[in-house]
Amino acid sequence: MLDTFSSKLTVMVFRIKILIFIAVALVGVNAHALSIGFSKTEAAKEAAEQKSCKKFAINIKLEKGQACLSCNDVVCIVGELAPTQPQRFRSLYKNYNHALFAHSGDMIQPFIYNHLSFSKEPSGTLLRAVKKNLVGFVDVDGNTVIDFKYRRAGDFNSGLACVVEKPAIPEKSSCAYINNKGDIVISEGLWRSSGNFHEGLAFVENNEEKYGYINTKGEVAIPFKLRHSSNFKAGRAVIETDAGFGYIDKQGEIAITPQYPQAHPFDEGKAAAVKGPKGWGFIDVDGEPLTEMIYQHVDKQFVDGLAEVQLGNCRSHWSNDDPDQECRRGLVAPSGYAVMPTEFISYVPEESNGRKLIIAKKLGEIVGDVYYCVYDYLGTVLAECIYGEIDLKGNHIYARKTRTIDVTYKVRKPTDENGVRNRRTDRVSLAGVLDLNGNEVVPFKYKKVEALKGGNILAETDTKRITYDAYGNILKTQYLK
Repeated sequence: MLDTFSSKLTVMVFRIKILIFIAVALVGVNAHALSIGFSKTEAAKEAAEQKSCKKFAINIKLEKGQACLSCNDVVCIVGELAPTQPQRFRSLYKNYNHALFAHSGDMIQPFIYNHLSFSKEPSGTLLRAVKKNLVGFVDVDGNTVIDFKYRRAGDFNSGLACVVEKPAIPEKSSCAYINNKGDIVISEGLWRSSGNFHEGLAFVENNEEKYGYINTKGEVAIPFKLRHSSNFKAGRAVIETDAGFGYIDKQGEIAITPQYPQAHPFDEGKAAAVKGPKGWGFIDVDGEPLTEMIYQHVDKQFVDGLAEVQLGNCRSHWSNDDPDQECRRGLVAPSGYAVMPTEFISYVPEESNGRKLIIAKKLGEIVGDVYYCVYDYLGTVLAECIYGEIDLKGNHIYARKTRTIDVTYKVRKPTDENGVRNRRTDRVSLAGVLDLNGNEVVPFKYKKVEALKGGNILAETDTKRITYDAYGNILKTQYLK
């Protein structure tokens, strides 16, 4: 009996260990997911940085666990994962060691930095770097220009960078401002808090918890009378009053009357996301609406000149019987022009043969049907939403189209008991090819199409294979046995 109890206890302890292991693993995965924390906009920006790597980093030979993160016109930043970090956590390259490479492929500085990023100003000359949890600045040759002595530091803007060297005092947490030689231009601790310079001005907070703005000489340019502040963009900064959020100009005057429950800084120098009584939309620098204020969500930043807008409940993964609550996505330009209307459930930016395109996905009228179409960044429809599959390859759009056909000949009894014809239809998926302007190159009548070397196209039916050139001319026909 004692042996039986001991055996059961051993099994129980083993099961508990398994449960603890699973729990720890799940927590680890969740921690990684939280540490990634990438929004769609950030992911798109990272994709844009990867394109810069493809353009400049063709000579850099990367080892396993390394990836090119971004390049400027002179150098590239390469990230290296920790040896124990799973390869699938792609975004965590930004949390591990960075190195500096020349476009030629030569390593300028090894993986000695915890982080590297290009400073916005002066362009191409200084990089903000982190080493042993201290921030400094290096040039494109890997030389330390400003020592690693700061607890935190921002990028250079308007010729100055906001830096903090000493532990922050709760009531005096503002930064000092240095020039690109490391000289202090504006001293630390003059205000309760402060931010980076943008367009020649930086917001600061006084001891009465009121915000104002200083210029690059440290002089007060806009008095301390604001209860909210933001960086200047397009000559406008967000402010808050009892009436809501609005915008001031660089003289501190009201440029757009406070009236919005929520507002964000201008992006692309043209448009700002604001929330009105009925929903989100975009306004220009004069406060004129660029879109209707009807959206449940809009991107606050434009990526490649486009921002997503959403109608309906896009946060739920569950389908909804109410069409007004179904998630519908679209894309707008900073001018407010709808590049892609709000009728799609998802989309994917693509690039084919150097041309930026968008593959959009929408639901069909029949439950379970999904259709794809192709837009360019100007809003031109290159392929209508009638295709069940779409794939971009070089100068061509490979697609499948579903067609309804008459299959009465397959019905056992051509007529019913009253002599009425038994008509039956079926749906088939046929493959074909379009060019990047939406013109049909290979007709949609094949069981399969695939790309060949040199831009040629192979099309198949049950009885033959046909080779087309890139312009749709038949080069060869082969009959199958």
